[in-house]
Amino acid sequence: MGTNHAGPARGGETLRRVPYGRLATTVAVGAGVRGEWLAVATRPAQVRLGLNLAREPRDDLDLGADAVVRDVPAGTAEYARRMLRLFRSLLISGAAQRALELTVAYVSEREQFGRPLARLPAVQQELARMAGEVALIGAATQAAVAATQDTAAAEPPAGDAISAVLAAKAQASHGAGTVAAIAHQLHGAIGTTEEHRLRLTTTRLWSWRDEDGPAAECFAELGKAALRADADGLWSWLTRGPCP
Repeated sequence: MGTNHAGPARGGETLRRVPYGRLATTVAVGAGVRGEWLAVATRPAQVRLGLNLAREPRDDLDLGADAVVRDVPAGTAEYARRMLRLFRSLLISGAAQRALELTVAYVSEREQFGRPLARLPAVQQELARMAGEVALIGAATQAAVAATQDTAAAEPPAGDAISAVLAAKAQASHGAGTVAAIAHQLHGAIGTTEEHRLRLTTTRLWSWRDEDGPAAECFAELGKAALRADADGLWSWLTRGPCP
């Protein structure tokens, strides 16, 4: 999905860093100016190729002067943004779990001072910290999935589902950097080489944590939701979602 925050998409505008834009036949664009909206534009007139840190396509698309843009019901853009955040959180969760598995395997096989690295107290401490971050990300994303499934038929969507997705993306983006850093610390220089498979995981963690809402943005939205809850309803918001 390409997202244009400047206002309603019109012919001649450019969508920045669209995932796999070079392959798209239609591109969804959305904005929150004077209400949420979403539109679907036909094949862009021009594509400028780009990549993220993981070398996944992130392309700039020119809609072209004759682009056809179709409106859809109000709220669709917000729903799409929430789903993108949820999907991105799940991707980060999977990548974090993979980084942990690779790191555990490496320190179990690699020996230093006549014994496996995994038996060194400092290494065990970092592994525990890494596993904790992975568990937090996994728990937050699974809670968001459950909340979304429970309120799928709600119209408008229930606040607890919205908050759960925000919390999941915030936790995933926040923890991704820690997981990647520990993985590379314990692998040493070998983990940064082009040939090593760890790089395929950590570059995605670094890229995905900023896509579809970085941690600071999601935490800020959660803070605003908390401030909207009155004194009597704050505990309910913290435990079940924001008050209506």
